Amino acid sequence: MKKRYWLVTLIFLLSGCSSKAEVAEAYRYWNYGFTAPPYFQIKTEYLQASMPDGHIMALMAGTSVGGGRPDNRSGYELAPRFPVTMDQHRYTELPDSMVVSWFSYAEKQFYAANIHFRPDIKKQMMTPYISNCWDDKRMVYHNEIVIGLAPGGYVRVWGTGGCGDKEILVGKFKGWKMVESITGTKPEHLKESTEDYHQRFADILAKPIPYEKWK
Repeated sequence: MKKRYWLVTLIFLLSGCSSKAEVAEAYRYWNYGFTAPPYFQIKTEYLQASMPDGHIMALMAGTSVGGGRPDNRSGYELAPRFPVTMDQHRYTELPDSMVVSWFSYAEKQFYAANIHFRPDIKKQMMTPYISNCWDDKRMVYHNEIVIGLAPGGYVRVWGTGGCGDKEILVGKFKGWKMVESITGTKPEHLKESTEDYHQRFADILAKPIPYEKWK
């Protein structure tokens, strides 16, 4: 009887260890994506991450984001919902900082900004929480970095996980204007797409750009 008891206990412990290992695996990687306010399309130009070991890692960018017209026309919110171009590569340690460069079609202006990940924020992102997205109340991590980019050089960054519930605000940042992007792209290189955007959103651009919404 004792042997059977110990066998059952051993199986339970091993299954528990396996379950914990599966949960712990989740925070060992992170990926990222971009978002922008409704109506105000941007083009990501460059993204790099500075890692804790001093390594500088260039990440995928170079895609247009945002510029949609919400069905409810509720405003110009910059939020982590529905990020696009989430890089499917899985990176290990969270970065200490990032540098991002983008083009604001509405202003015909390039920006760059520094993004910083405080130690307490990184710790919070690597702490598991119970997601409300599934019936089994599974444990997930905030291992998806969503970078929100807006006109005026305004940046918001969130850590999300699961289905995007219970996001963490990594921080609000303010970029600076650039004559060209970090990669050397100039406004005239984006002339055709800029003209197309201004034609499609002439009604929105006839009004002042609501910078105060993204401060």
